Parts: sequence; C-alpha cells; structure tokens
Amino acid sequence: MRRDAFSMPLDLGRELIIDNFAGGGGTSTGLEAACGRFAARRFTREDDCAIAAAHALILPSLAEGLPMVLMEAMANGRPVIATAIAGVPELVNRDAGWTVPAGDAMALATAIHALSQMPPERLVEMGRAARARVFERHDIDQLASALANHFREAGA
Repeated sequence: MRRDAFSMPLDLGRELIIDNFAGGGGTSTGLEAACGRFAARRFTREDDCAIAAAHALILPSLAEGLPMVLMEAMANGRPVIATAIAGVPELVNRDAGWTVPAGDAMALATAIHALSQMPPERLVEMGRAARARVFERHDIDQLASALANHFREAGA
C-alpha cells in the first residue's frame, strides 16, 4: 500500500495548519483533495503569492533539475523541505532547511514534524540562511559577470 507523508500518524503536540497548497501539472487533483483533508484555506497555482504568505516551502518532487520555486522561496527568506534530487542537495543545507530522499514518505513526514516544532525565531534564522545561500550560489549579477569573463578569455 502506497502512503504519502500527509497520511503518516505523527503526534505533533499541536495542530499542523496548512494554509496553502500551490502547484500544477499532474499533482493538482491530489493537492486539491489534500486541501479538503487538512482544512487548507486554499489551493492556488499562483506561486508568488503563496511563497510570500508562507512560513516555509515543502517541495516533495520526484523529478526536477534545480526547481525555480525552491530558489524563489529561499530568495524570499523561507526555509525549505525538499527531496534530495538532482541539484537540490547542492543548494539546500541544514541551515536553510531539510532534504529528504525522494519517495520516502516517513522521512518527509519527519521533516514536516521538525518544521512544525521549530520556534518562530529559528525559522527566521533559517530563512535568512536560505536567502544568503541562494544569492551566494545563484546571484544573476555574479553569474553574468563570470559568463562574460569566460567569453573574454575564450576570445583572447
């Protein structure tokens, strides 16, 4: 029997409130159903508003490259939980959030539990670390400058 992280029996010690599910593609139907199970306030495909209102981003993808929504959440100072696929582990470290094995519902549920128990001030610290990390590794000005230098060197 296949289980998902939202069906795992965890004692959070307090109610976990899911304010928003955002997504699209083949997962939309399942996300909309989860909204009903968890009394989520809304389901949206508008990621910008959802990220701005979120305390964290949970991205349990099975296949991605380096997800733009992950970088956007981190740039907006949000800690993240993401599956350890493709380029994600290079970006997300313990200071910025959690990575879990793809398809491991218990590991995802455990990370969600850890997030739910995190004091608000620690979430703010993690968000700051996430923002610093994404800009350190993916700042457009630094990347453009490095690319321009490569072109100059290749032409010399």
